Amino acid sequence: MKRAGLSKTKRPIKVYFDLEPDENGYPPARTEFLWCIPTQRGTYTVDNIPFFVRDISLEDEISAHQVGRLFQFSGIVRKSRNSTVRVLMKKPEKTGVVRETLDRFGCGTELMDELSLITVSMPPNSNIAEALAFLDNEAEKGHVGIEESAVRYQ
Repeated sequence: MKRAGLSKTKRPIKVYFDLEPDENGYPPARTEFLWCIPTQRGTYTVDNIPFFVRDISLEDEISAHQVGRLFQFSGIVRKSRNSTVRVLMKKPEKTGVVRETLDRFGCGTELMDELSLITVSMPPNSNIAEALAFLDNEAEKGHVGIEESAVRYQ
C-alpha cells in the first residue's frame, strides 16, 4: 500500500481510532490506526487517508493521548480542506482504471485489496466535480459503490 505522505523529516506515529460497527458488522474492525506526524504544538497531522474512520481527512490536525505505549485519538483540532470518499469496487478488475482516473483529477488514493476498497482524498485544488461525476458514472454502471466520509467541498 502506498501512503500519501506529508513529511519525510518527522517520524510518523500510529494513532488509534475506535470504530463502532453497525448492525451489519461494518466496518469489519473495532479500531483503525492512522499514521500521524507530530507537530510543534503537541498535536498530530493525519498522514494517510482513513479507510473506516468517519469525519477525518488527510492533513487534519488532531489531538491524541497516550495509553500505555499506544496513542488514542482524542479530537479534531483543525479540519483540513480535504474531503474523504470511500469507493467499494464491485468490479475489482477496474481498480487500476479507477485509481488512475482519480489520480488524473488530482485525488490521492489508497487501496485495501482484501476488501476491494479504495479510499480517496480530494484536496481543494483537485478537480472534485469531475472526480465525483466519474464516480457517479461508475456507480450507475454498477462498477462501484460510493460512501462520503468527510465532505468538505462546496
